[in-house]
Amino acid sequence: MSEAHHPDFLDQTPYPAFVIRRNGSILAANAPACALLLYSSEQLPSLTIWDLIAPEQHALFQQTDQLPHQPPVLAHEWLMLDSQQKMIPVNATITRLQEDLLGIELRDLRPIKESRKSYQRQSAILRAVADASYQLFRSAQPDEVIPQVLAQLGEAADVSRVYLFENHWENGARLLTSQRYEWCAEGIEPQINNPNLQNFDYLERGFTHFYETLQRGEVLAAKVRDLPPAEQAELAPQGILSILALPIFIQRQFWGFIGFDECRSERTWKPYEVDTLRTAANLLGAFFERRKTETALRASEELYRLLIENQGLGVALVDDQENFLFANPETEKLFGVSEGEMVGRNLSEFLPPDQMQIVLEQTALRRKGFRSQYEVEIVLPNQQRRILSIHATPHFDEQGQFIGAFGVFNDITEQKRMEQRIRNLLMIEQSHRRESEALREAISILIHDLSSQQAAQQVLRGLEKIIPYDRCALYLEENGKFRLAAKTGYLTSNPPETFPVYHPLLSEYFKPNCGTWFFNQLQEQNLLDLLRENTPGISWMVIPLKWNNRLIGLLWLVRDVSHAFRPAETTLAETFAGPAALSIQNSRLFTQARRLAKVDALTGLLNRRSIFEAGERELLRAQRYAEPFSLLVIDLDHFKAVNDRHGHLIGDVLLKKVARRMKSALRRSDLIGRPGGDEFIILLVRTTAQEAVLTAERLLGALRERPYRMNGALHRITASIGVASVTEDAPTTLQNLIHRADEAMYAAKQKGGNQVQQG
Repeated sequence: MSEAHHPDFLDQTPYPAFVIRRNGSILAANAPACALLLYSSEQLPSLTIWDLIAPEQHALFQQTDQLPHQPPVLAHEWLMLDSQQKMIPVNATITRLQEDLLGIELRDLRPIKESRKSYQRQSAILRAVADASYQLFRSAQPDEVIPQVLAQLGEAADVSRVYLFENHWENGARLLTSQRYEWCAEGIEPQINNPNLQNFDYLERGFTHFYETLQRGEVLAAKVRDLPPAEQAELAPQGILSILALPIFIQRQFWGFIGFDECRSERTWKPYEVDTLRTAANLLGAFFERRKTETALRASEELYRLLIENQGLGVALVDDQENFLFANPETEKLFGVSEGEMVGRNLSEFLPPDQMQIVLEQTALRRKGFRSQYEVEIVLPNQQRRILSIHATPHFDEQGQFIGAFGVFNDITEQKRMEQRIRNLLMIEQSHRRESEALREAISILIHDLSSQQAAQQVLRGLEKIIPYDRCALYLEENGKFRLAAKTGYLTSNPPETFPVYHPLLSEYFKPNCGTWFFNQLQEQNLLDLLRENTPGISWMVIPLKWNNRLIGLLWLVRDVSHAFRPAETTLAETFAGPAALSIQNSRLFTQARRLAKVDALTGLLNRRSIFEAGERELLRAQRYAEPFSLLVIDLDHFKAVNDRHGHLIGDVLLKKVARRMKSALRRSDLIGRPGGDEFIILLVRTTAQEAVLTAERLLGALRERPYRMNGALHRITASIGVASVTEDAPTTLQNLIHRADEAMYAAKQKGGNQVQQG
């Protein structure tokens, strides 16, 4: 075969191939070889075979010197280098074409090796799941078996981190989740002690997509960069690039989830991985369900013992959130509910706030293992009050975790009433003092730390306890319009943001003495349009909220088709409306009081305390994110002479006008405050020293561009401004920045004022 005939060899094979000399120089290559190694057909002939195979495998090629003429074939497994210096495993078949020419045919081994790796991983995961099944059903102690199971699953799946989260309710109102167990691969930072992963609120932290996916029983398998921004912001700091989360259900309730993180590189989760690991999640669910059943069995045995020992008394079991899990008929009679209606309700539904506080203090003792006897006053559904003596016993699971309490109830109302009559006769004056103090404390508790948003959410949560609904919206009156303040239950639609108080469709229902009203099987399209509801046949209830006989807002409740409102529920609604209106009014007063506590009463700017707190906060943020930050200290020139000549009343009016003019010359992100007198501090976020000087010059121009006319006289106002900025060469504090700016301001004063100086 002559050298000119070597293209025949390249054309006859569908695989990547070369023709080379025995010294390693490449004469020609076919298109598959160029595609495999990422070279052009012009580039390859300029290389040698030594450039394309790993150095440690040069000796394999040199064995071709021993290649016999018959059969003229030799096969090796090589690691070849592409144009990006990436290793490619190949099977190389070397054929002697003639004395000095060799033909090399390559077969890419990556698909075979990847398939083999996937098979090995799948087998490892299956073995790990099988081992987990054996361990979970051999042991009842989660602290012993769960860490082993997570380690086996993590090593088999070749992931960075495996963890287990458990859901729990806060006061029966907020669904939270907390990390309970974790396994990490070598070199991966653990997160088990991360406080952000304890009592994690799915919805408040922006994990709505995450929660809804798992709550539906679906798997979340994704690259973190493809998730919603709020979820990215939480997961990225943990070093997570790809995540697989599988829900765990117990008795059809979303109990929690098992998660798998990949922190080393992005990963696409294979279907066999998801399916097999989902089996592991189901096994964990079965394990915890078995523990729950065993715990319930022990509780039933304890209840039976109590029932035998306390015949004729009320006996009940509550969980750690004071929800009734069991109540005997005598307990239902004591609390004034029908047979079978006690389970699932919360003790707080029957207790005033001060009495509920007593229960919570007693529960704190129960968590420590103490039994006790105490008394509370309950309110029955008919508003009758009853005093109960409670003998409480703690209830723990096999791990020693507090999960609730047993209570034995005895009605001592008549006994207490007699005792009270005697005390009233002997200590009337002392009783009055106690009642006055109790009233003061109750009012203090009622208004403590309330905000408008908290009050709105409390109203929605409280209403749900007495009148079930599918969707609910709270509107507050503002300048002749109802404005949406809070909503819940709206998943695919939203109620209107605003509508007039005297809407033509609703005006007849909002008369001064109008109470709660509702429609069942609503068909009118104009009302459905107002509600932004698409399905005829829904039920709609409206509860007016009044304060001092003035309409301040309304609640509207929507139930889906076939769930009608009952007339008896309007009584519950109107009973609820008074406390709801009171809570909203208190929250408005509280919000107004908080705002006044932060601002300077004269100018409406931030006061001394608020501007200093804002300064500390903005400086810390600037240092954390390596952003520029500057501040200005401003003192009005010769302002004392204005007060001395024209009086403090004129001076105060001028200060207000100066404050408004300076504020109008700033960006919305800048913060301005008045520490006192005629001195001002301005915080310039994301502002360099040069930009801060320009801002100060602009403020000087704004002050002196036109004089202020007061009582027929013109007052020209100038100022001395000191500028200080964060520098990269040295750390600083807010006090240091203010001191530098203050020194610069005094330097401006000494030079005649009406100018800017840098500190």
